[in-house]
Amino acid sequence: MTKQYYIEIIQEEISGHITRSEVRKATTEEIEEAKSSYLAGKCKHKLVQDTTSHLFDVRSCALCGAGLGAI
Repeated sequence: MTKQYYIEIIQEEISGHITRSEVRKATTEEIEEAKSSYLAGKCKHKLVQDTTSHLFDVRSCALCGAGLGAI
């Protein structure tokens, strides 16, 4: 089974904190670009994954695992 990658589209940001966004499937080109950056040691955290947690779900980078916040 192929892993699905998603891109977060930021719709509203206040003082550097994302307050509203949506997620869509990443295109092949976006995935390749993100993987190239990651392999070069410059992950831009463009591909995201959400993990179910107790009170909030947790969003993280699908490549390097960096935490991107609670949703």
